[in-house]
Amino acid sequence: MMKEKSGGADRTAELRRRATEKVRMEPPALEFGCLSVDEVRHLFHDLRVHQIELEMQNEELRRAQWELDAARTRYFLLFDMAPVGYFTVGENGLIMESNLTGARLLGLERADLVKRPLTRFILPEDQDVYYLHRKSLFETGASQVCEFRMLRRDDSPRWMRLDATLAHDDESGEPVCRVVISDIHDRKQTEMALVQSLKEKEVLLREIHHRVKNNMQVVNSLLSLQMSNMKSDEVKEAIQDSQSRIKSMALVHEMLYGSDSISDINLEKYLAGLAGALAATYSIRSDQVRIEFDLEAISISIDQASHLGLIMNELIANALKHAFAGGRKGRLAIEARSSGPEIEIAVSDDGVGFPEGFDWRETDTLGLRVLRILTEGQLEGTIELESGNGTRFTIRFPAQSRPRTSSTG
Repeated sequence: MMKEKSGGADRTAELRRRATEKVRMEPPALEFGCLSVDEVRHLFHDLRVHQIELEMQNEELRRAQWELDAARTRYFLLFDMAPVGYFTVGENGLIMESNLTGARLLGLERADLVKRPLTRFILPEDQDVYYLHRKSLFETGASQVCEFRMLRRDDSPRWMRLDATLAHDDESGEPVCRVVISDIHDRKQTEMALVQSLKEKEVLLREIHHRVKNNMQVVNSLLSLQMSNMKSDEVKEAIQDSQSRIKSMALVHEMLYGSDSISDINLEKYLAGLAGALAATYSIRSDQVRIEFDLEAISISIDQASHLGLIMNELIANALKHAFAGGRKGRLAIEARSSGPEIEIAVSDDGVGFPEGFDWRETDTLGLRVLRILTEGQLEGTIELESGNGTRFTIRFPAQSRPRTSSTG
């Protein structure tokens, strides 16, 4: 279109030049009609055609200019009224331009931002976060995201999120930082409130675990007093077994109280602590029974730990009481490993073992019945017994407990 305009203008100029030259050199002839009527008519026709062409080109140019102005207006409206702040920051850290939203986020006029360092509007204790990401942006060219508090006109801090990309200035070609700033103050306040609430609940839960453990110790002490008045060895043994079960559950709460997590138990520490407590309960000396551990670092949920504690209490206590009767010396091994979605725990000893033909699943012994009910019913696992040169119980259960469904009827 511009080429056509240039060509039309050249032709018009050439016709005007020729006509002017004829008028200047041969005025009498022009006055007296030396030009033929056809020549004059052709000359005026060409001039009129070129005039119309120029008018059409001008109209197209005006229309294109109007569309360009409208597009520019729409762009600036989108730029200025975007829901986020847009800034261009030079390598020297000065703000080169800002949209209207960016200025409003800080409660300032746009003129108050331009040619001022962006750090002027960042809380001093948060400026290191900005400097670190800005340095990384210009060194690596990788886009950066960070969160910090920016200062408004009244110096009140407000949380903002910065998304920065590397670009180049259209005029100078120098590297610049294109910054998008989003107001995340309300979300951040909500997050901090939730974190604070969670911390308070964790403190409360730890205190509850501590008190539960203390209450269990009180119950244990009461049982000890009761046992001192008993004459029957059978009753004393039953009370002692109950005490060991209570200790196994109290140990769960003790570990949760002192652990970084209030929902998971370190199985390695738990089993080692439980075995030591049971050895002390039944007065087992280390030179009589050597307790060996082969335990992987495994975490289990508090629900699993409560059931597993009772299971392991029965297995270890049974071995310490019966496998090495009569002062017999031996070895007790406790193993735990994780195999994909399953946890496997084994308790084995080289003691006297079970009598030949003994069916432990059909026994009326409380401990063995508890062992089967908790393993299969609560942990949804399996339990196996190997008896020969000693005894070996192996239990397997899912690493993550599944929600249980209850039925009525």
